[in-house]
Amino acid sequence: SSTLGSGPSWSIRCRNSFRVRVLCNRLLFPALLLSFLSTATMADPSLLPNEGRATLSNTLSNYGIMGGDVMQPLYGDRDAFLYGNMLGDYSSDDSFVVSPGAGFRSIRNNQLFGAHLFADYARTASHENFLTISPGIEWMNPRWDAHANAYAPTQRSKRSGAIIATGTVSFQTGTHNQYSDLLIPYTVIGNGLDAQVGYSFAGYQDLRSRVYGGSYYYDAPLDAHTITGLTAGVQLPLSDQL
Repeated sequence: SSTLGSGPSWSIRCRNSFRVRVLCNRLLFPALLLSFLSTATMADPSLLPNEGRATLSNTLSNYGIMGGDVMQPLYGDRDAFLYGNMLGDYSSDDSFVVSPGAGFRSIRNNQLFGAHLFADYARTASHENFLTISPGIEWMNPRWDAHANAYAPTQRSKRSGAIIATGTVSFQTGTHNQYSDLLIPYTVIGNGLDAQVGYSFAGYQDLRSRVYGGSYYYDAPLDAHTITGLTAGVQLPLSDQL
């Protein structure tokens, strides 16, 4: 355990369980870093220094995805604060993710610098549960913004069903042996990285609009394919609230 300064701090105790030790080791450094940043830059800290934020989202693709996001500054001042954040998504294929997290943001010279740490609890469509530790960093000014995140699952694969007979028959050359191929299904989740850069401009009714682009990479275990790709989009508000 460790305590830094007189402000908020984390106390992390690592027990003997291997899985708990792995989770603890991945949480320890980011948590201590957030604690150091928060106590080092706050001028006149207080509870609930700024207003919070709540958003709802809906995504239509092969599946329908509905989600939400609630963020509340918890401790600090108007230019540097520690915040709590809760994210969640639910998909029409009966999968979901719940992501509690915390972060720190500091505004200096008209620029925002931030770091955050989330614990992503995900349930897949095959009803397997995974926990992923997700640290990230961010930077913004009035026009540009940049974000980067990493994803480190505490367990990368789980058996997700009974053994399946494929119906394929194999023979061993030079013998009378005959085999039926069997399939053991697994659900896997990989380590990952993603990054995004955005540019903001005055759009409809001079409301803040944004274009962005980025990329992602996920290194899947076992025989699963590595996932890579590019992202791009435009955010155009219709009003102050929508």
